[in-house]
Amino acid sequence: MIGKSWLSGYIQHYRGFNQAVWLNILAVFVNTLGFIPGTFFALYLVDNKGIPVHLTAILLSICSGIAILGSYLGGWLGDRYSPIRLCQISLFFLAILIVLFPFASHFLTLLLGASAFFFVYSIFKPANNIILMAHSSKTDRPRVMGFYRMAFNFGLSFSMVVGGFLADYDFAWYFYFSGMMALLATALFLRFQKSMVLPASWNSSKTTEKLSKLHILKNKPFMLLAALYLGYCLIYYQVRMTFGLYMTQNYGISFSTFGMLYVLNMLLVVFLEVPIMNLLKHKSQIKVCMVGIVLIAFGLGMLPLHSGLWFAILSVILWTFGEILTSSPFYALVMDYANPRAKGSYLGFFQSLMSAGGILSQVVGGFLYTLADGKVLWFGCFIASFGLLFGLKKLQSFPPLATK
Repeated sequence: MIGKSWLSGYIQHYRGFNQAVWLNILAVFVNTLGFIPGTFFALYLVDNKGIPVHLTAILLSICSGIAILGSYLGGWLGDRYSPIRLCQISLFFLAILIVLFPFASHFLTLLLGASAFFFVYSIFKPANNIILMAHSSKTDRPRVMGFYRMAFNFGLSFSMVVGGFLADYDFAWYFYFSGMMALLATALFLRFQKSMVLPASWNSSKTTEKLSKLHILKNKPFMLLAALYLGYCLIYYQVRMTFGLYMTQNYGISFSTFGMLYVLNMLLVVFLEVPIMNLLKHKSQIKVCMVGIVLIAFGLGMLPLHSGLWFAILSVILWTFGEILTSSPFYALVMDYANPRAKGSYLGFFQSLMSAGGILSQVVGGFLYTLADGKVLWFGCFIASFGLLFGLKKLQSFPPLATK
C-alpha cells in the first residue's frame, strides 16, 4: 500500500501538462535517442578520420562559435515564422547532414559538415523552447523545462549506450542511427503539428509601445540576468570538464567509478527534477536559483578539502541538487524579463549564452586547473558563486516585464 501510495504521489507531479508539451517532449526524446555527444564526435574525428587532437579541438571550438549564432537566429526566426515549421525543417536537414557526415574525409569537408550540423541543431533548440514556453503557464514553466531536461538526459543516456556498441562495430552506423532518429522526430512534428500550434495569447501580450520596441541589449534587468547566467555557466560547466580530471588525478578514482558518479547525477535529475520543480513552482524562482547556487558553491568548493569516494559522492549530490534548482528556473526568469513581443529572440539569446559559456568555461577552467593542482579553480568557483548571489539579489529589485 505504501509503495502504491508513493508511486501515485510521484505520478501526480507529471499531471496537468498541456497536450502540446507531451507531444513536443516525445519528439525531443526520440531525437535525443540518436544524439551524438561531443565526446563521441571528437573520438570519431581522431580515431576514424585521423584528425590530430589539436585540430579536432579547433574544429569543435569553431562549431561551438557557430552554434552561438545559430541559437540566436533560431529564436529570432521563431518570432517571425512558425517555430513548429522551424523544428520540422531543422530536424529534416539535421538528419541529412548526419547521414552524409561519415562520407567526408578531408579536414575542410569535415569542418564544413560539422559546422552545418551544429548550426542547424542550434536553430532547433530555441524554436523548440518557444513551443514549450507558449504552452505552459508562468508558474509551470520550471516544471515543463524540468520535464524537457528529464527527457533529454534519459534519451542521451540511451544514445551513449547504443552509440558505444555501434561505434565498436562501425562508427558510421552511429551517425546513420542518429539520422534515423532525427527523421522520426521530424515525422512526429509533422504528424502532431496542429496540436502544437501556438496559442493566440503568445504574441498578443498587452504592453506599452516603448516596451514593445525595447532591444535586448538595452533591457537592463535581462542583461543583468544574462551576465549572471554566463557566470553560472563558467562555474557549473566545470562539472562536465575539469571535474573528471580532478577525480581521476587527485582522488585516485578509476574511470569506471567516475562514470558511475555521472550515472548518479543523471538518475537524480531524471527522477527528482520534475517533482522538485512542481513543489517549488509557486516560489520565487530567483530565490530557488540562489539556494541552488549555494549548493553548487559548497559542492565544488569542498573538493580540495578531502578525498575519497564518499566525499566525491557527497560533492556530486550537492552540485546535482544545485543543478536541479538552477537549470529550469533560469528559463522561467528569461521569460519574466523578456520583451513580451520578442520572447523567441530572448530564448535564442539565452541559448547563445549557453554555447558561449561552454567555450569560455573550457578556457578559464583549463587555465585555473593548472594552478595548485586544481585548488585555485574549486576555491575560485566557491567565491565566484557568492558574487552570483549578490547579482540575483540585485535582480529582485527589478519587476518582471511579462505577466504571463
